[in-house]
Amino acid sequence: MTSPEEFAGTASLELAMGVVRGSRSFKVDYMGRLTGVAYPGVWAPGENLAQCLKVDWVMTYAPPVDTRSWLEKLIGVPAPRRTDCTFSYGPPEPDPTHSMSDCRCGFYGYYEGSNDFYEPGMVSGVVEGYGETLIGTRGFRCSKARIVALHIPVQVPVPQADLIRRNYQNVPFFPTFESMISEFPPDGGTDRSVS
Repeated sequence: MTSPEEFAGTASLELAMGVVRGSRSFKVDYMGRLTGVAYPGVWAPGENLAQCLKVDWVMTYAPPVDTRSWLEKLIGVPAPRRTDCTFSYGPPEPDPTHSMSDCRCGFYGYYEGSNDFYEPGMVSGVVEGYGETLIGTRGFRCSKARIVALHIPVQVPVPQADLIRRNYQNVPFFPTFESMISEFPPDGGTDRSVS
C-alpha cells in the first residue's frame, strides 16, 4: 500500500518541461476498457485529465419562473403561477486554489520495484505524465497522463484481449513486460516487480 509521502513531492511545484514515465497496472472492465486499480475510472486512449474526487458533487436550485403574461401583470388579476423547480446535479466548478500538493488525486506511475498493485493476469502499461506533476520516491502523480505502451498477459481471455486491442489501437502492444520496458523505460529505473 502506498503512503502519501511516497507520491507527495514537495510543497512547492515548479514548472518543468517534458514528461515523466512510469509503469503501472490496469484492471479491465466488461467493455475491454482499462481502469485504475484503486479507483475504477476508465483510461481513455490519448490524453486523460485527472479529476479531484475529494470534492463533493453539488446540487443547484433554480427558483420558479414568473409565467404571468404582461396583461395579467398590468390588470393585477391573479393567474396561476408555474411552481415547478429546476434542479441540476454535477461536479462543482474547478477550484482555482486546488493543488495536488494538498490532495492525493491524479494519475500514478511507478518506478523500479514499486508497483505493489500488480497481480498476476493484470494488464501492465507504461504511462507518461505531465501537467501538474509531483515526483516522489516511488513514482509520480500527475494531472494529465497518456498510455504509451501495453502488455496483455496470456492469462487474459482472448475475447477480452481483443477488446483491449480494439479500444487502444493506437497504443503499441508488447508480447512481454520486459520488451515493453526495454522500448519505453520508466524514469527512475525499471519496475521488475511485474511480469
